[in-house]
Amino acid sequence: MNPTSDVKLVTRLNEIRERVVTKKKPDEYVTLPDGSKIKNHPRHDFDKPTKLLLQHMVAGVCSNPDCLNHTVGSNLERNNYAGNGVAAHICAAAPGPGAARYDKAQSQLERKSYKNGIWLCASCSVIIDHDEVRYPIALLHEWKRRAEVRAMSLIGQRSITPFELSETVRNEVVKALTFSLKNSSNPLNAPVLEFFSAYKQSISELDSRFEVSVSVSEKGIFHRVSAKPGEKPKISLKFKTEDIEQKMKDAWMHLVNTGESIEIPLQDFEFVGSPLFEAVSEKSSEGRLVVGGVRKKIDTVIYLVADNGDEFELATIESESFSGKNKFKIQGEALGGILSFKYHHQLTPAEIKLELNFSLLAWQDKPFNELPGFNKALKAARFIAGHSGVRISIEFFFKDEPVRIGEELSAEYEGFFSYFRWMIQMLEKGRAIAGKINEPLILRSFVIEEEDELRINQYYHVIEGSVVDSVDAGSEVWNAEFSSLGPDMMKAIDGQGPKSEIFMSQIEAPNLVMFGNTISPPPLETKLIGFELCLYSEIADRTANVKMKLLGVEGSQLVRTIKNEPWVLVKE
Repeated sequence: MNPTSDVKLVTRLNEIRERVVTKKKPDEYVTLPDGSKIKNHPRHDFDKPTKLLLQHMVAGVCSNPDCLNHTVGSNLERNNYAGNGVAAHICAAAPGPGAARYDKAQSQLERKSYKNGIWLCASCSVIIDHDEVRYPIALLHEWKRRAEVRAMSLIGQRSITPFELSETVRNEVVKALTFSLKNSSNPLNAPVLEFFSAYKQSISELDSRFEVSVSVSEKGIFHRVSAKPGEKPKISLKFKTEDIEQKMKDAWMHLVNTGESIEIPLQDFEFVGSPLFEAVSEKSSEGRLVVGGVRKKIDTVIYLVADNGDEFELATIESESFSGKNKFKIQGEALGGILSFKYHHQLTPAEIKLELNFSLLAWQDKPFNELPGFNKALKAARFIAGHSGVRISIEFFFKDEPVRIGEELSAEYEGFFSYFRWMIQMLEKGRAIAGKINEPLILRSFVIEEEDELRINQYYHVIEGSVVDSVDAGSEVWNAEFSSLGPDMMKAIDGQGPKSEIFMSQIEAPNLVMFGNTISPPPLETKLIGFELCLYSEIADRTANVKMKLLGVEGSQLVRTIKNEPWVLVKE
């Protein structure tokens, strides 16, 4: 045998012998609270079958009616059970210090019997033994009876978690509110704010360590959860497969290096360690968990800057910044979300980049008269049209110190601003036409065919009233060709001088497609005041057709207007 091992073994044996020798023997007699003395005895503990019976009789739920916590379930690895349940003695198993409700009249078999036991969680088992006056024998027997009756009544019943119960109640309340609103003379009297506040409070109460903010939009409900000041809660994610776990490790490293948020589908993992997050898992597997670092707000001003030094303040916003080990990033949006930017500053490899994005999707499916930020966008389009060399400049304020980026002129701006200006101008014309229709017009598409663009321009110019244009003398206004001219037409033409007028009108205007809406517009009308009619036939033309031209004279005018008929939105 190894000498070192021998020394360790001898030392261990000496330690054990010393403890055995020095261990205090229990007193032979014990004085009870009533002053009587009895002979001491070892604990009369329950055997395993009795403990299991106590647990099963109450379905593993704590018998304290003010607790009712489940005490047993699967462990985290799901390869064994775990719990905090205790088979507690109603009357103490042995006399001595801390022996609550000891009954000297009980026999050993009675103390070890099922009748002397009650199933509790670990916390409640300690509480009842530290306050014997508050928890007497009769009360504990009543707890036990009620717990067994409750467990018996739940056999065959569907299990429901507190969150599911709250969700069911909320759904029923929503149904009741919906019914009430539909049958109410004034839906604006509905307690929407109170209902929303109650929902937020019920979510927040699931875990007091977190602050919960809730926002609602047409797309759904967004919950933002953050730890309260001073709290450092720990929550575990248990991924369902090793591949998912490895994928999330890679995503986490990306978050650490760049500060950019990562999204994890709820169906890929389970929360452990927070009733709030566990409730989220129970609610739905279709959502996503978004994890990100701290984001700081930065006061930001976006300018349009022209070659001559003129500036136009496009927007004043709060952008947000975040960073990781290798990257610093600022991002923001303006004009109701149609203009956004991202500023990147990367350390390795060194790179500084400003990305601009123009997207009208934030305006899609909204009424023409409710486009957020449109008036500002229209002023910007007019600034671009009236200046050359326009570029975007962004000014950030770090602790009141301004820092500007984007001063240099880029070739990308030309195409960007050209499309921006054209689209905003077309939307301006579309809004004018939409104002003539007696129902809300929705912006459904941004595709405009060339023919429709031409007709939108025609209607826009005359939509507010007649437009009068001068016609140069001698210029051709209109021409036609006839196979023959009857006597009546010749008589009507004969003797007509340059003071004549001619009136032209569409019999029926064809439908107009504007931003995804089919519109039946009123016909356009045109009147030519003062013209000279020229009839001729070409010698080389063997058809002998008569050709006609209308020519402008001194003082000729062309008057364009819209017939006084309604604009109609065609239902598809």
